Amino acid sequence: MAQTTKKYQIIQKVSANDTVLLHPETESSVVTYDNTASQLTATNVKAAVDELKTRIDTVQLNVDALDSNVVKGVKGSAESSYRKGQVSISYQNVGAEQAGAVSTHNSSGSAHSDIRSSVTTAQNTADEAKSIAQGRARAVSFDTVSAMATALNSAAKTDYKVGDNLFIKALNVPDYWISKVNNSKSGDYGYFEISPLETQSVDLSGYQTKTDNTLSTTSKTIVGAIDELKGQIATAMSDCDIAATIATNAATEVSELVNGSTPAARATTATSATSADRATSAGKWTTARALGIAVVSGSDASGNDLMGTGSANIDGSADSIVTINLANSGVSAGTYSAVQVNAKGIAIAGGQMIEIGSTGQTTPSASLATGGLFFKEV
Repeated sequence: MAQTTKKYQIIQKVSANDTVLLHPETESSVVTYDNTASQLTATNVKAAVDELKTRIDTVQLNVDALDSNVVKGVKGSAESSYRKGQVSISYQNVGAEQAGAVSTHNSSGSAHSDIRSSVTTAQNTADEAKSIAQGRARAVSFDTVSAMATALNSAAKTDYKVGDNLFIKALNVPDYWISKVNNSKSGDYGYFEISPLETQSVDLSGYQTKTDNTLSTTSKTIVGAIDELKGQIATAMSDCDIAATIATNAATEVSELVNGSTPAARATTATSATSADRATSAGKWTTARALGIAVVSGSDASGNDLMGTGSANIDGSADSIVTINLANSGVSAGTYSAVQVNAKGIAIAGGQMIEIGSTGQTTPSASLATGGLFFKEV
């Protein structure tokens, strides 16, 4: 049997209007190589590349042997690449300081900023310790906590010392003291950290037994009034539970009357009946009725409803069978390697996953499913 060899590009259909060209990876050791023109001995791509690398390395060794005593370029220690020709070396090229740069650097206010900052921090700490040792802690008062926070946030680092007392004039608010002075501002209190003063809490136990005639309860003390209100609330909650039980029972009885599980009492007389449990006998309907059925089984690929319909006449005298004719899904009868189904499991589109293009064909046909592969002849 004769075999024909052809070359193809692999194109994947990603949507109705878009495709993507695929280049499948192949190991170089299995890709054949025609060595007729190059006169190499290799017969695959990997071996050909390896053979070329060996030849290049041999040539490079010969070049290195010739150039071993030749200056190829010049660069200073601060440069990243070599220069050729007439090369001038400056202090920047070798990483040296310009004349007078050291003196200028040491006198600069920004030079050694980390050392200067550390010295300043150490001096401030020493001054703070000296102030504490000399008993320079003081007391300052503010109307509110908010006023205290505003003052601290806008104060300089030297305005307050560790141990300073901060008293708040407002009642039922704790007083504070400066517990730490930081080198930089942060948070609500600027340079400062504060802690509450440990003061004696006010004893209000006598207030709960004090008589207050303005109370609308029978008891005129706080404790008695609370107990009295608690009893009234408990009674009200009990009454609510009883009412809820009555409402639940009533709803159950009405539901049973509606669904027929509890029959209603029979009326002794009635002008006419609006409904009956059952009829003891019935004849054929005077007028026959047409019974129609429509079944929607989803949508086709274009979004149109797939409607199944059927009808039958019924007059109550005999059983009737309704035959339903399902609508076509829009897919032509045939064999497909991929189908699209709707939520009801009905096929609404079909296509092939592989298509081998004919000579001159540049794009896949409509029968190729989305995600399928098209082999374009090249």
